[in-house]
Amino acid sequence: KEAQEKALENGYKGALYPWESAFSGVEETPEFAAINIRTGTRQKVASAISEHHLVADIAFAVCEYAAATKDTAFMMNCGAEMLLETAEFWISRTTNRNGRLEILDVIGPDEYTEHIDNNAYTNYMAYFNVKKAMEWNKENQPFQKRAEKFLANLYLPVANESGLIPQDDTFLQKDWINLDKYKANQGTQGILLDYSRQEVNELQILKQADLVMLFYLLPATFETKVMKRNLDYYEKRTIHDSSLSKAIHAIVENRIGDRKQAYQFFQEACLIDLGTEPHSSDDGLHAAALGAIWLAVIFGFAGIDTREELLQITPNLPDAWQSLTFEFVWKGERIGFKITPKMLELSKTTTSVLELIINGEKHSFTDKLTINFEQKDVSL
Repeated sequence: KEAQEKALENGYKGALYPWESAFSGVEETPEFAAINIRTGTRQKVASAISEHHLVADIAFAVCEYAAATKDTAFMMNCGAEMLLETAEFWISRTTNRNGRLEILDVIGPDEYTEHIDNNAYTNYMAYFNVKKAMEWNKENQPFQKRAEKFLANLYLPVANESGLIPQDDTFLQKDWINLDKYKANQGTQGILLDYSRQEVNELQILKQADLVMLFYLLPATFETKVMKRNLDYYEKRTIHDSSLSKAIHAIVENRIGDRKQAYQFFQEACLIDLGTEPHSSDDGLHAAALGAIWLAVIFGFAGIDTREELLQITPNLPDAWQSLTFEFVWKGERIGFKITPKMLELSKTTTSVLELIINGEKHSFTDKLTINFEQKDVSL
């Protein structure tokens, strides 16, 4: 209800969820925050106004939950409606420019680049949101027609002749400065002591993963060589001032085959609470970063992929690891994993048949499954 009210207040349809909220359910983001180092005046917080990608992020989470749990009751009670209302928001959020639908004046996950048009992450995730809403609301014919038009005309940035996907309409035209000084002190937002937010906004500088975050969420959308080219380009321009950034880079590096770089990012991500800085956790542990580190292990090194109907597993352990053991719940089944460089062992307590894909090959098992990677032996 509160998300629908916020959308209406801002001139949109559907549901626009708050950037920051509490038990009230309404927007709780402060209006002002940091001081402009040039003018000495307080600066407005633009996230609640323009960082609308969270609408699609919530829709993505709904779809992930539905796929992993088979919780049809949730989807029937509120999940399908959430997808519908978020999709309606995106349809109303676009601007028609000569027949092409564009999403203007947004902030992507980067957050150092504000008020830009056609952020690639936002546009692709909006497309995903509307497409999934169609799958869960097939009987709503008026919506189906609006959604089809949206999908047919939404602008999705693609790689240019240099192989680069533009983060937004103007990012690649901006100047680039040497960021070594700031990368050496990541997490401090030290660049905002030398540049105002307005000045940072006019440079090729990222706070955290943006297009790389899109590669993490929707990897099947992009060719490996495209992800590799853009990962290299945008990482050089990313300070990693957010504790969430490096774990996501670790996952994408692993998926494109660079285990060494993936492990380096993973180790650096772990330092947020386990590093040499004694005051890094004075105000508490970085809970979201801990979640991202877990994702780097499970969706990166263990190679779990939940995007398809069947669970997919493509292990890619770091050279330094002898084994990885964990449990993972998939569609009501609690699966025990043990992964070594030579073998994968799966176990579960039920006797129902579970189908999955391991290293590109389809397998099924009831209680136990062992695969020898070197000899390609399978035992049940």
